[in-house]
Amino acid sequence: MTNTKSPKVSIVLVTYNRANELKEAIEQVLKQTYENIELLIGDDCSSDNTQEVIKSFNTNKIKNIRHEKNQGFFDNWQATLKYINSDYFIPIICDDDRLVDPNFIKDSICLFMQEDDIDMVFARVGTVINKKLTLQEHEFKNEYTGMQLVKDFYLYQKHLCLSTMILKKKYLDFFLNPNFKWDSSIVSNDQVLIYDILLHCKKIKFLNKVVYHWIREENIETFSNSIQSSVYAQLKNTTSLVEHVIPYLKEKNLEHLINSFDKYFLNHFEQMEMNYYLNLNQEIFEKLISENELKNKKIYIYGFGEVGIKLNDFLISKDIFICNFIDDIRKGEDIITFSDYLKNENEDSIIIIASYKRKIIHNIYKKLIQIPNKFKILELIDN
Repeated sequence: MTNTKSPKVSIVLVTYNRANELKEAIEQVLKQTYENIELLIGDDCSSDNTQEVIKSFNTNKIKNIRHEKNQGFFDNWQATLKYINSDYFIPIICDDDRLVDPNFIKDSICLFMQEDDIDMVFARVGTVINKKLTLQEHEFKNEYTGMQLVKDFYLYQKHLCLSTMILKKKYLDFFLNPNFKWDSSIVSNDQVLIYDILLHCKKIKFLNKVVYHWIREENIETFSNSIQSSVYAQLKNTTSLVEHVIPYLKEKNLEHLINSFDKYFLNHFEQMEMNYYLNLNQEIFEKLISENELKNKKIYIYGFGEVGIKLNDFLISKDIFICNFIDDIRKGEDIITFSDYLKNENEDSIIIIASYKRKIIHNIYKKLIQIPNKFKILELIDN
């Protein structure tokens, strides 16, 4: 190792009126096996018992930063970042999400200490939908330059999360004095920041494990959930990244990167269509069971993503139970691959394709129609 000291690491946690969620979020951070950490909690003038929760932790690792006036999410976050006084930092952890790997900081700092020229270490994020964990099994290399990730940003964007990154302190200025103006009406501010940081990172290391859970619950009011309920809001959010970034790329003579956003747009348009149908889930699911006899049938849901999980919850509420999820990418206790499905005796079973993305539906259909008609295929939307 080039450095035998234990450098200090700051973790920024922002909160507002989420006392019930905050306690567990703090506990998870304090479970880190790396000792030299400081947890900066930015309380945006909460009116619940947030302060009682924070003060209940008897540790000098916590710095309690309470704002006397409500500033809004982004101003609260930026104001809390100003208190960082450490060698490395995790830019943000939200009060309703969870840092789940106790060795994340220790393992990351070990990488930093081995090579002085590393600018960032990042790891995987898992998504928890209605208390079920889904993982994106994207293949990453152990090392990148920032420019490599920027050139294929459309591929990596959904896998890059500020809460799974540890950065050198020199990158703090990107948050305190950003090259792009933050817009409180959009949620892509973090993506703009990530893009800018990647443009300047020379060496990035990947830690191949899930360290953070992004928790999505339908009954919790969040900025992301409100954006997804409106196609217009999603369109504005998607275009905002490019509107911020393109003038900057031109200024820095990096115009060759602009065309890479074509695929970024195509991916997001597909996601917008999916979100549109997600808002119609109840109506779509009701139609499915009204038009098909599903009780006491051998049912498989193809796709252990957000649609599949919500469909399964709906079916359970109607006393309809599935045999398994089928998924060729994700893994889990209730998930089998399509190859495993074919090994079983599945005469007269029903496969429901649980996706609103037409490309995925098409690819699953291509796979299914190659098999003799041993099963019935149902989908959720008409093509």
